[in-house]
This record gives sequence, structure tokens and C-alpha cells, in this order.
Amino acid sequence: MNVAYPFETFGKSKEELSNTLLESLEVMNRSLPSLEATSEQDPLTTMVLHLTRSSTDTDSSQLTTFAPPLSITPLHSFSYILSTQSCLINNACLRMFFKEHNIREHLLLLRRFQLFGDGVFSSRLAHALFDADLDDTERKEGAVRSGGTMGLKLGSRDTWPPASSELRLALMDVLTECSAQKTGIHTAGKTGELPGGLSFAVREMNDEELEACMDPNSISALDFLKLEYKPPSPLQAIITPTAMYRYDRIFRLLLRVLRMVFVVNILWRDASRRQVDPITRRFGIEARHFVTTLANYMMESGIGTTWTRFERKLEDIEEGLDNERGEESLDRLRAYHENILDRIMFATLSRKRQQPVMKIVDEIFALVLKFASVSRRMGKGETVGYEELETLYRSFRRRVGIFIGVCRGLSEKRGYGDGRKDLEGRRGAVDGVFGTGYKEEANLLGMLLLGLEMSGYYSKTVGKRR
Repeated sequence: MNVAYPFETFGKSKEELSNTLLESLEVMNRSLPSLEATSEQDPLTTMVLHLTRSSTDTDSSQLTTFAPPLSITPLHSFSYILSTQSCLINNACLRMFFKEHNIREHLLLLRRFQLFGDGVFSSRLAHALFDADLDDTERKEGAVRSGGTMGLKLGSRDTWPPASSELRLALMDVLTECSAQKTGIHTAGKTGELPGGLSFAVREMNDEELEACMDPNSISALDFLKLEYKPPSPLQAIITPTAMYRYDRIFRLLLRVLRMVFVVNILWRDASRRQVDPITRRFGIEARHFVTTLANYMMESGIGTTWTRFERKLEDIEEGLDNERGEESLDRLRAYHENILDRIMFATLSRKRQQPVMKIVDEIFALVLKFASVSRRMGKGETVGYEELETLYRSFRRRVGIFIGVCRGLSEKRGYGDGRKDLEGRRGAVDGVFGTGYKEEANLLGMLLLGLEMSGYYSKTVGKRR
């Protein structure tokens, strides 16, 4: 019996090679012949058959097949080599992103401006958009611009939205002056251009959204404004279109919140300067409490704490690269980045399935803006009916009570924030940053509720009116 199997490759077609390989695999997976059948073969064959004899088999003539089978032998033979090579390539790519392309500096830039992590930027932006004491950007017949600091003065003008020239005049220096400090990022292109071409831009909108932006007293009046940023190559592997979409969603929400904080502070200042009726004073106090509490929650609990842990993860990754013990990859870093933004959206009630909750917040903001408009009329000496003020105040309190009730129900709902998609995808990336077993929904809404209401003030009121 000839146990050798000829495997010729030269002069054969692709189909013949494939068939020969399959036949060879079939032969190699068969049971080995008995020793008697191979006693006359060469000594090497006899030795191999002796070594492969089953030590537990009672019948010494029965031989086992080679273990493992040939079909999985390549996996066991090359998997360690391939995994080692993959680890080396991942570490080299990560080192390039961290050391040569300064990925952390770009992420810090997005944190400072897209997520309002820079206090100077948010303050300058608020004054450029809302401060009524700045010079007007509108071109008026017979009036000459003074050349001082100009602003859009939203809330103090009747025409809206502003022209593109007004946007440039009001916002041209906000980003450049706040980015004056060195960030370690090499810029390219025009002189003075910010990394990634960071700049203010006008958002593409449909007819319905444009109509909502036309009203200066609408909560959607600033939805046309966005920050434009294009990550330079090869940072698109980490700062993906999905990540930029989430940055944009959060920026639009924070811009609304920034406007509301400015409005309620003006209400507070005006109420302390002049004699007002009890309802107006109470409305101003409660509106300021709600807006500032919600803003502090979003900036500190929703964004600040989450991003701090993400920065620690980035530090661990970079430290691992320095110590030659890196275990991460570009794909995992991308997942960390995208899912941290997803968690921020969850904490700030910006995810798609949280839209009913955010709709209540928008209704509360709309009532506050309407009250601010009434307050400006009163400041000009106009007479406002008591019933109008009382109706606004009752609607405001009722909406706040509903919002608190909804948040309390969500905070007590088991598994809130852990949908199937979360368990399969987002949870693994979040655990990589926060640790296994971390429940993101555990305390976030509870912290917001504690800040808004500790005595049942709004809940009792809503309960009585029902």
C-alpha cells in the first residue's frame, strides 16, 4: 500500500488544483492504517504511526487520526502569528494618530467649541448673539456703524434671520480669539485658518425648519447656525460622519440652552431693578431656577463628567503605547468616541426616542421666551393684562410639573437606556471607558430631579389641578 499521496501543481488548471486539494484533505482526515499494513513501509512512516497510536485505546492496532484535523490546522498554526502582527500594526497606527497627527488635540478642540467646554467661547458667543447693549449689525438708512463691538441682538430686534454679512460681523472674531492659545495642532491652508477649517456656517434646512427660524421669539430661531469642522486626513477614521452628526445635534441643543440662560438672567436683572407684580417676580425666579438647573446638569453631569472619563481612557491608551503594552485598535478608539457622544446625547435627552421628553422642554422654553417678550413690553411702559401673565405662569408651572413627572417615571423604569441595540453595540464600548457593570441611567435623571425639586412643589401643584 502506498500511503504517499502525490500532489502535483505544475501544469494544472485552477479547477484541477482545487479538486486535488480537496482530495488531499479528505485523505488526511481519514483514519490511519494499521501497523501490519505499514510494516514494510519506510521507517519514518512506521515511527509516525507508532507515535500517533492511541494511548487509551485497548486495541493497539487501532490508530487515531492526526489532531487537530487538517481543516483547522491553519487556524492553530497561524492565528498567533497573525494576532501578533495585528497588534503591532494597531499599535503603530495608534502611535501615528496620537504622536504625529495629535488626535487628542483635535478631540479637545471639538470639546471646547462643539460641546461648549470653553467658558470664554460660550460667554463671547452669548454676548455676540443676544446682548442688546452691543452695536447693531443691521444696516439702517441714514445711520453709520460706529465700528465698536457688534452683535445680532436676538430678542431686541424685529427682523430675523440676520443676513450673512451680519453673521460675519458679529461672529468673525469669536472663534479666532478663543483659539489664540497654542494647541499643538498644525494648521494647513490659508493663514489664520483654524484646525479642520473650524468656522460658523449656515445649516441646510427644509422649508418647515426655515419657517420656524423666521420668528425671533421662537425657540428655533438659532437652529440655522452651526459649527463647520472637517477632520483632516487620516483622522476621519476616528472623527467619523456619525460622530460629527452627534456633535452637531448636541451643539444645536446647547445653543438653545445658552440662549435661555441669557434670557432668564436678563429677566432676573430687570425684575430686581423695577417694581413688578408678584406673578412676574415669581415667574422670573422659577424660570431662572429651571433653566439654570437644567443647564448645569447638561454641562456638568451630561457632558463634563462623561468627557472626563473619556479623556482618562485616551491617557491610558497613550500610556500603553509608550510602555509597549497597547491592547487597543483604531476601530475600538472610533467606537469609544462615537459611543461617548451617544451617551452624552442620552444624558442631555437628545436621542431620537427621547424626543417626547425634549418636546416638553421646548414648550417650557417657548413659554419663558413669550414671558420675556411680555416683560420687555412692560419695561417700555406698555400695559399688560393680569390674566395674560397668570395664564403664562400657570402654563409654565404645569409644563414643569409634567416634565418632572416624566423624568421621575423614566428614572424608576427598569433598564431605561438599555435597548437591544445598546446591549449589542453601545454597551461594550461604554464599558471600555467606564468599566463593566456601569449603568449610565442609574443616577443621571435622579440628579436632575434633585436639583429641580426636592419638596414636591411642582408635583403637588400638577396633582391638584388634575
